[in-house]
Amino acid sequence: GGVILNRVASDRHEELLREALGDIGVPVLGMLRRRALAPGGATALPDRALGPVPVIHRSLEATRAVRRLGETVAATVDVERILRLARSAPDLPQEPWSAAAETGAGAASDGPRPVIAIAGGYGYPEIGELAYAAGAEVVAVDPLRDEALPEGTAGLVIPGGLPEAYADELAANGGLSASVAQLARSGRPVIAEGAGLVWLCREFDGQPMCGVLDAAARTADQLVIGYRAATAQAASPIGPAGTQVVGYKQHRTQVSPRAGTDAAWLWPGGRPEGFVRRGVHASYLTLHWAGHPEIANRLVAAATADASAEREEAA
Repeated sequence: GGVILNRVASDRHEELLREALGDIGVPVLGMLRRRALAPGGATALPDRALGPVPVIHRSLEATRAVRRLGETVAATVDVERILRLARSAPDLPQEPWSAAAETGAGAASDGPRPVIAIAGGYGYPEIGELAYAAGAEVVAVDPLRDEALPEGTAGLVIPGGLPEAYADELAANGGLSASVAQLARSGRPVIAEGAGLVWLCREFDGQPMCGVLDAAARTADQLVIGYRAATAQAASPIGPAGTQVVGYKQHRTQVSPRAGTDAAWLWPGGRPEGFVRRGVHASYLTLHWAGHPEIANRLVAAATADASAEREEAA
């Protein structure tokens, strides 16, 4: 239907590209100059060790860059024409992905929904969609700013996108750390991936963390990155022992010890990794729940059972 020219170097470069595409009947819907997106430029997204800084962090630098990027695109790209083109596209032949179908529509079950807190902005959106479809009330929590978990929290998910670079902010948020530790001590399900594992440790580079795990984390010299075909070593909210998954690791920290008495995972050529203790599953391995929707059902079932037992005890 058309193309957007990217990284255009000059007026002459743009002219040559438009002529070449015109010869084969391909419409040009807009263009972006190379200097407009260059690192250090006015519209470049601020960078950190593991990619761009998310706007959810609400930093002035990030929000300003996104606004300027929008202004640049609006000035050089025919957005209305792209929208008309998009509306003319036929429906896709595939059925859209459905969290309810993947979980067996657990949301239709009777009874109150357990509150599942998810570290918002740091994971795949399917995590929240699947948890809701499995029957949970999903509430976002900001590890950098919220001083406590949402009221009534019966389970917690810390996705793998939580940045390791924010140790100072995590250490300073002692109220939330205490709230997380109390939830873990109660036996409620807690799933921590990536830097979430570091947050649950006793300390990180000498700064206090949640203290859920008797382990210490430190910044390492080497970046660990890649996929792992892993097997669960113990039953947890993720799955029963023997569950097989493919996950992703990307971290520049080390946790000592590497694994607890009950490890989370083992993969070929590696040593046991991660921690399983009561309702806690903590590991550097990050999973995409759309590939493992049964995790949501197990998480909500565990949170529901704990919440029901607490109500019975109160009664």
